[in-house]
Amino acid sequence: MVKIGNRKTDALKYLLDFTRYTPRDMTELFRSIQGRANIGPVTSEQVRAGADSFATNHLLHEIISESVGLLPEVVTSRLEQFFNALPASKFEKSDLMQAMEESAIADAISASDLGEYLFLQGAIGNYRISRGYYQFYHRRHAVSFDKNGPWSLHVGLTYALNLPFS
Repeated sequence: MVKIGNRKTDALKYLLDFTRYTPRDMTELFRSIQGRANIGPVTSEQVRAGADSFATNHLLHEIISESVGLLPEVVTSRLEQFFNALPASKFEKSDLMQAMEESAIADAISASDLGEYLFLQGAIGNYRISRGYYQFYHRRHAVSFDKNGPWSLHVGLTYALNLPFS
């Protein structure tokens, strides 16, 4: 169990939620935790610090790096600015389009193309309001991107960007 504030959550679920379920993400996450661990049992604080470091120093940069050659250069160079322009972890199509305008990439790529790319990279997931359920491509490859939204930003990116959970 990992203690977060006054509540406890399953350690495996907590760790997996920070990754895109890839071996590389898991390896980097555990390296980050290892870098914060002392001799003896690993504490909740060390796990949380390692997960935060992973999200900030690896996950965000990995998603941006993976876009090189796949997205227009201007989009890649402003992707972090785009993410920071999102209002919160859950967002609507209008929020996506506003963030594209604010980061000056709206003329370089369509909202549906950017959204689908981010979905396939595991950066965002479909948010099913009626079920309170998230659909991420890295969890189920059979799921398709919902071009109408709403969406949820990946947990690790939400932490890395210090955006509010909504």
